[in-house]
Amino acid sequence: MDEMIGKEVKVTVDRPLGTLHPQFSNIYYTLNYGYIDGIIAGDGEYQDAYILGVFEPVDYFVGNVIAIIYRKNDIEK
Repeated sequence: MDEMIGKEVKVTVDRPLGTLHPQFSNIYYTLNYGYIDGIIAGDGEYQDAYILGVFEPVDYFVGNVIAIIYRKNDIEK
């Protein structure tokens, strides 16, 4: 996965900034959150992606990967 640093990707945003999680109404998205189509993560779903530096809700975003987050106790990066 580290080879993705610097690569350009398209993120489809399914949880825009300012929205609530569809199943857990106590989770509020303070950034745009979505997935990278075509990259399958460890959980068998498309790779999750956080969009930093965009301060309005968007439907998609094209940009470069600047970091990878390794979540403790999670199969997905």
